[in-house]
Amino acid sequence: EGPPLVLIHGFAASLGWWDQIAPDLAKDHTVVRLDLIGHGGSAAPSAGYTIEDQAQVVASVLDSLNLDRVTVIGHSMGGEVATALAEANPVRIASLILIDSPPEADTKFTVLTELYLTRGIGELLSHFQSDTAIRDGLAQGFAPGFPVPQRFVDDLRKLTYTAFRGAHDASVAYRSAAPTYERLAALDPVPPLLAIAGAADAIVPVATAKLFEKVPGAKVEV
Repeated sequence: EGPPLVLIHGFAASLGWWDQIAPDLAKDHTVVRLDLIGHGGSAAPSAGYTIEDQAQVVASVLDSLNLDRVTVIGHSMGGEVATALAEANPVRIASLILIDSPPEADTKFTVLTELYLTRGIGELLSHFQSDTAIRDGLAQGFAPGFPVPQRFVDDLRKLTYTAFRGAHDASVAYRSAAPTYERLAALDPVPPLLAIAGAADAIVPVATAKLFEKVPGAKVEV
């Protein structure tokens, strides 16, 4: 059995994101999953959504479980939380696996998503979203033609608009202050890093994901 695995879901998701793979991972490892601030079953405060705040929540859970050294798997925004966790205590991280996580600030969204992220308009839209409209908004996060599972629609509905905006803005601010790949390259020690990118990813294109190759010893798999 290797180090415990900490699974950190992405933006607008919940710990259920890992339901299909967690049982297989748990055959060989201790597996830890949690809902980030404002996501799933966690409280949704009016503020406090910084990536560093999210990482502190993860660290507190690990402390409560007496887990000193872990492998962290982060999806999307969860990769940023994993990076912040490593920045706070690099020695704690045995290795990192980032899945479709943006290495820099620049990401591209559909017109519908951009409207939803616009203050005032987005909050108004949040009160009238049908499941179909939510699926259309989420579709960019999946391969073309892939049916968006209902659990992702349900996860988005659980998010208050404040949590939605707070988490998104915090994610952009974290990457704008310093690109994720630069933060990882500056760690001492630099943990082994595997970055997994989707060939058809419309939000984090493969060419962008390959920026993680600038991290010493890192490997990018498409």
